[in-house]
Amino acid sequence: ISAGDLLVLAAEAEAKKTETPELVAAMDLSLCSVMLHYKATKGRRVSSPRRINAALAAVVEVWGDIMISELKAPKQHAFVAAQRAKVQRNGRRRCTDWTILTRLKCIWAAINNAANIGLLRPTSVPKRVPADLWEPPAYLPGKEAKLPFDDLVTLFETAARVEHWWRWLIMAVGTVARPMAPCGVVPAMVNLEAGNVELLEIQRRGVQSKKVT
Repeated sequence: ISAGDLLVLAAEAEAKKTETPELVAAMDLSLCSVMLHYKATKGRRVSSPRRINAALAAVVEVWGDIMISELKAPKQHAFVAAQRAKVQRNGRRRCTDWTILTRLKCIWAAINNAANIGLLRPTSVPKRVPADLWEPPAYLPGKEAKLPFDDLVTLFETAARVEHWWRWLIMAVGTVARPMAPCGVVPAMVNLEAGNVELLEIQRRGVQSKKVT
C-alpha cells in the first residue's frame, strides 16, 4: 500500500470519529423528560401549554419520575383514582373524568411523539386504558346533558374566579337566553326525541361569538 493510500485511510478514519452518531431509539425513557421535550418542541403548536403543565404536574404528584415501561394498567388506575380523590373546599371533586381523560391523552401524545421522532422504540409505547375500563368506568356526559341546579351553581362559582372564563360564560348564557330566540325557531331546530330546542341555528353559530346578545 502506498503512502498516498495510507493518508487517505487516515483521513477517512479521522472523519468517522468526528461524525455525529446516528440516533438509536431507546427501550425506555423517563416520562417527565419525554413530556418536557414534547412541551419544548411540538407541544406548543398542538396543545395548550397550560394543559401540558397540568398533565405534567399530575404525573409528578402521582407517579413521580416514573419510567414509561412502568405505565401498566395498575399504574393508570392508580392515577385515575388519585385524580378523582382530589376535592375542593365544598366537597366536590376538583377533576372531572373529562379532565382526567384529557391529561392522560396529553401524556400519551408526548409518548407517541417520542416514538415518532425516534427517541423511543414504538414497541415500548404502553397501551392506554380506555375510559370505559376505568374502575369505576368514566362518566363522560355529552353536550346534550342537562346539568342539575347544584352543578350550574358550581359552574358559575368556578367561572367567576377567572375573568375570561366568566366573560365567555356570560356570552354563552346570553346567547341561549335571547328573549326573541323562540320567534326564530324552525322545525330543524327541534329535537323531539331529546326534548330539546336549539335556540341558535347551527349554521349561525359563531358568526357573532364576541357579541353578547
